[in-house]
Amino acid sequence: MRFEDQTAQPLSFKEERILTLFAGGRRRPEIARIMGLSSNTVGHLLTSAKEKLAARTLPHAVALLCSQNGGQLPA
Repeated sequence: MRFEDQTAQPLSFKEERILTLFAGGRRRPEIARIMGLSSNTVGHLLTSAKEKLAARTLPHAVALLCSQNGGQLPA
């Protein structure tokens, strides 16, 4: 299935928060500390968010999240 054919699914609170932190320049270890999760879990959640948004890359996922939120990252 091509990316364009997929319909975006809603993100969980954690996926949205982690993607927002990533967009702000935070790295996985720092996001893990902030969220109280392991770095591996952060990686899995970033991958899940990317897949749910049908994004090719994490920056693409951030752009899609912004476009769903009126051009801004969620607060």
